[in-house]
Amino acid sequence: MGLLTRTSLCFILMVLIQRQTVAFKIFLSSSVTHGEKTRSAILNATLQACKEQALQQGNDFVEPKTLTEESLVAACSSADSAKGFKRTISKIRNRNAWVDIYYVFKAKYHFDDESFLNGRDFITSGTSIVKTSVKQQNYETAREKLGEILHTVQDFYSHSNWIELGNTRPYSNLIKPNTKIENIADSETCRSCVGNDCSNNILGYIITEKKLTSGYFNLFSSSKPKGKCSHGGFFDRTKRTDPKGGINKDDITSEHGNLHNQAAGIATAASTELLEDIRAAIGDSEFLRLLNGVSQSSNQTNGAVGIIQMVGNFQTVRPNISDLAGVWLISVDSEEPYTIKAFGKSPLDFLFDFVEISDTYESYAVLNSRPAADSNLTLIVSIVGGDTVRPTEVALIGASNSNAYIGTLKEVAFALFLATFESVPAGEFFVRVTGMNTSKASNGLFQRQSSIQLQASSIKVTTQAPESLEPGKTLTLPFTVSTTGSGGNFSISVSNDRSFTVINVPESLTLEDQGSAHGTINLPVPGNTPSGSSVTLTIEAAAPEGKDVNYAVLRLAVSAPVTDITPPVCEVVSINANCTGNCSLSSWELLVNMSDKNDLGIQSVTIRQGVGSLNTSSVLDQGVNITMAFYRASCCFPQVELVMVDAEGNVGLCFKSLDASEVGNGAEHHLVLPNFFWLNVGIILLYQFM
Repeated sequence: MGLLTRTSLCFILMVLIQRQTVAFKIFLSSSVTHGEKTRSAILNATLQACKEQALQQGNDFVEPKTLTEESLVAACSSADSAKGFKRTISKIRNRNAWVDIYYVFKAKYHFDDESFLNGRDFITSGTSIVKTSVKQQNYETAREKLGEILHTVQDFYSHSNWIELGNTRPYSNLIKPNTKIENIADSETCRSCVGNDCSNNILGYIITEKKLTSGYFNLFSSSKPKGKCSHGGFFDRTKRTDPKGGINKDDITSEHGNLHNQAAGIATAASTELLEDIRAAIGDSEFLRLLNGVSQSSNQTNGAVGIIQMVGNFQTVRPNISDLAGVWLISVDSEEPYTIKAFGKSPLDFLFDFVEISDTYESYAVLNSRPAADSNLTLIVSIVGGDTVRPTEVALIGASNSNAYIGTLKEVAFALFLATFESVPAGEFFVRVTGMNTSKASNGLFQRQSSIQLQASSIKVTTQAPESLEPGKTLTLPFTVSTTGSGGNFSISVSNDRSFTVINVPESLTLEDQGSAHGTINLPVPGNTPSGSSVTLTIEAAAPEGKDVNYAVLRLAVSAPVTDITPPVCEVVSINANCTGNCSLSSWELLVNMSDKNDLGIQSVTIRQGVGSLNTSSVLDQGVNITMAFYRASCCFPQVELVMVDAEGNVGLCFKSLDASEVGNGAEHHLVLPNFFWLNVGIILLYQFM
């Protein structure tokens, strides 16, 4: 058994909801949720990438009036990728929520307990993993890690006193490993709230001296350092210890809920800032591929795009029938059993995630196995096709008998619906969504069904992935196998997609009826494994005689320790501007030299702002690697911002805007540089004008 099939008609994500969210809310409320901030940031960053890429290519770009997944991909001239784009956002926001399940007790993932340094380290190391994973074309790994670090970035603004200090912009040092987190409070920070009024519980000198603090949080203990602020909220026991109360802004009902909307707005801006840093490092094309591009080679019979079947020299053939929307009736006269599968391509589609809902909490995590067979089943459903489309019924359809299990449907967030089922088909089943389409081009009804068969299991395999793997080190991974059915000897198998040798794998585990057992495996990572690689590890458990099977799948990022955290720098060598009269008839030129402090070299130089031509050349000047960039543009575009990226993915910006002293008849300005360097500059200039 392996990963669930992903097809062009339907993409499945498994989600497990177990514990409390201790951050911005996850589900629908009057507060701004983690998912909403994540979606908004991705839409904004993608909009800018599409816009600037179009301008650089000399194409027009019309911004959509209403920014949605569908309208944005249409503006980006990629209307067919709406489902892939929506699926990617779902994966990232689901991984965002996952942090509140598996890292709920670890302060650094939420900036609780004044863990600012560790929290920043998690963000910057995670950002490095995203960049290196994209470089190795491991986009799924990059998306998962992106969701995790976005959660931590967003939590900073709801859990710290950054907003109370009067800040109205993101704290950029959180995503810059070479900068300091300054002025962290080293003494008492709070006084007790007055009843339910916590508006003045942060000590005055903390505010006036701009000292940074965050609330302490614990589900089980009321202990915290003397005089420190608590996180607050219903589940935080530290809020009962003096100073009592809390400072979180997770929602509008929180102790500092009056600042919730402001915190959410800056958290969204900070999320966009992080995405812009990643975009600068990997470039617009790779950034857009990370967020809304899907590819599959012909030698992959089962991949992200769909299922490719070979018949002789032919691949899958699908009907190409246009303008026949509506209900199709199929009649089959046969004395033998038969099955019918219909595959289609439509801008109207759906995504769904299996989830298990906690009675108390409001968070969830991607389930990396089959759903449970002996309990209620819940799906989260989102519709692809715009805001004119809404589901009215979600059903599980038995594959062997076509029996329909109808779920109870409820909207829980923007374009996100929850379907709850009291029972599950005993064997394999499909998911079917029926709904209404109120657009003028529709007949009003639609129905879609998953193209793959699903099955629940009474076995459960659980484990927890590490943040990353390090080349040359061995991962020790504990796991648990449990069953709601009969016990016995459950066979265990472990595999991975990189042919790494897994050692100390138990052949079987013995379980009692409705029992569980624990095991441990070891995965040595070869020292020559490239940073940015990923390993997909599958742990499978099979019941006696193979009557039932389930598995846990982990996608693990490989990341070597980052030693270079310094971004590249640039120096202006010369500016030659002749910008009098009609700007369209004149031009200006800029020559800059760029270098990396650790001398690993400049990996790429691109234009972020400005419309002009850019050429680069590398030279060695007194043992230092220098990248020289020559930029030329019309005087109608007097500003340019160049993005420099070194081999470690550190991003530096080189901005220049012409001022009055630099505009005139052939006005030229130079810096004094060594003769050897000027010789190289001269060669480049000669080359430019040949």
